[in-house]
Amino acid sequence: MLYSALRDHQWSSIFLVLFLGIVAIEFSFFSYYLWANTFSEKFSKININFNVLICIEYCAASAIVSLGGLLGKLSLIQYFVVVIFETFMSCFNFFLCYDKLDLFDNGGSITIHLFGAIFGLGVSIVLFCNETDFMKIDNNPHITSNYRSNMLAFIGSIFLWLFFPSFNVCWIFFKISKF
Repeated sequence: MLYSALRDHQWSSIFLVLFLGIVAIEFSFFSYYLWANTFSEKFSKININFNVLICIEYCAASAIVSLGGLLGKLSLIQYFVVVIFETFMSCFNFFLCYDKLDLFDNGGSITIHLFGAIFGLGVSIVLFCNETDFMKIDNNPHITSNYRSNMLAFIGSIFLWLFFPSFNVCWIFFKISKF
């Protein structure tokens, strides 16, 4: 509901984020084990536990973060390709930061939020690099808000504000159980 701030994309953005979140979680499961076997010395079997599910959720969350900058500008197929590629690269970033560099990133500010924001910005620069394309986006009447869309985004912000402490607690349990 946080991404429902656009007037013409109120309900479709909620569906889009839910659908792409499901796709990102499913593909991050594949990407997680691909990168886990790449970075480890021995081949590991697919084992589902709490740490794996948290890693998969965090890799998928970075794809959802980048949708904020791309909302209302792409087609469904383009969103799908962006989410698949970003989930793959997010899992790589996750293993690079935590297995090779051994970083402690409380709340996922680097691996989730910064990576998602920079990836979304990079995709928007690649797709809309001409000055004329930027002018089309700035003058687009469909990328505006109204009262109802602002209230839906407000409810999404409250939900995120209530959900975020449990997000950090899961992260702390993940780091404790890793060692």
